This record gives sequence, C-alpha cells and structure tokens, in this order.
Amino acid sequence: MSPAAEVAFRLVGLFYVASGVLVVRTLAISATAGATWSAITGEPPHPAERAREIWLAAGSVLIAAGGAALMLLLDVAAVLFALAAFQQFLYLSVVAPRFLDPHDEPDAVGRARTRNAAFVHLAATVAVIAA
Repeated sequence: MSPAAEVAFRLVGLFYVASGVLVVRTLAISATAGATWSAITGEPPHPAERAREIWLAAGSVLIAAGGAALMLLLDVAAVLFALAAFQQFLYLSVVAPRFLDPHDEPDAVGRARTRNAAFVHLAATVAVIAA
C-alpha cells in the first residue's frame, strides 16, 4: 500500500473513531435527559425509545472500533467495518420499521441522513475490504 493510501485510510479511521465517540456521548446525554424527564413527569419512556438508544450506541461503538483498527491499519478493520455496515442496514430495513418506528415515529429528515450516512459507510467498507 502506498504511503498516500495509508494516510488516507488513517484519516478515514480517525473520522470514524471521532464519529463513534461523539454519537455515544450524544446518546448518553440524551439518555440522561430522558431519565430526568421521566423522573419529573413520573412516566417511564417507551421501551422502543430505549431500544433505539441501545441499538445506536452498540452500532456507534462498533463503528469507532472499526475506525481505530483502520487507523492502526489492522486487518480486523475490514471485519469490523463489514459488521457495522450490516448492523446499520439491518436497523434501517428491519429493526426500525418493524419494531421501533410504530411506537416512536422518526424524523423524516433525520432518517434520510441516517440512510445517507449508511451508504457512505458502505462505500468506505468496500474500500477497506478492497485494500
């Protein structure tokens, strides 16, 4: 692999590490705010909301791990990227529409952005596997 390609893959890995960490942080803040709101109102959050947070946090950790492996140019990066891509498309095509959306309707713009991010990650996954 050329030095330029190594730098490019390391930068992509850094992007996915940062993205994964930021999403997990945002989800933790959201969960804290939700727990506070539930304590104030006395109503527990819908289980679909909690399931969505857990699913997205798990996926974000997987993405961050793949990014870290890519930064280190480890072969396991290809496996982690493939698992993360599979998890994203499973969420978008099966889990969210069947189990979560009927109880907690998503924002259409947010869902479109999630879908676009999944396709970008899929393209990165193909590049990582090819390398």
